[in-house]
Amino acid sequence: VSSQDRSVHSLLVSLPIVGASCGGKIAYLTSLAEVSIVDIHEGESRSGTLSINSSQDADQKDSQDGTRKQHLLSCSILANIKTETEPSFCALGPAHVVVALNNECWFYSIEEEAPEMNFDYITSIESIRLNSRHAAILSEGRIHLHRIASQAGDQGVDKNEIVLPGSGASGDVTSVAMTETFLIAGTG
Repeated sequence: VSSQDRSVHSLLVSLPIVGASCGGKIAYLTSLAEVSIVDIHEGESRSGTLSINSSQDADQKDSQDGTRKQHLLSCSILANIKTETEPSFCALGPAHVVVALNNECWFYSIEEEAPEMNFDYITSIESIRLNSRHAAILSEGRIHLHRIASQAGDQGVDKNEIVLPGSGASGDVTSVAMTETFLIAGTG
């Protein structure tokens, strides 16, 4: 859009879809440099929450007393985190959210809302998975496994990273998943 004073204004008409989930938590981009984290839970609405009636379950009848069952989904906002840059994707774990752009990622604690650490990789980051203690970063067919700082006194990521597959191994990793006890890699 141009104006009479010869300035040109460009407007962003939609945000890119950036989001992640972990258990009952959802992280999503709410502005170009802010990620919001909400907790979705079933049950009665609590103060400070948004309640949503589940229309699919609202018409079901309880077999014992014939009354209608209503399930409420409530959203509690856990954090609104200002990020260092506009992320291209994010990952969510039980206690951390990570935002990434190209070859750089920023780890944030959900409770503190301040960047815990910033980490650079030599190549572009393709995917990130988190559990409560570790981060698995897929980059150029390799998984970089780090420990996330979780105890007082820890700073950032443990410098002793594990890179999989190791040197001399054949095949590139094409996908990664993570549970609390397992790291799962798909190769092509």
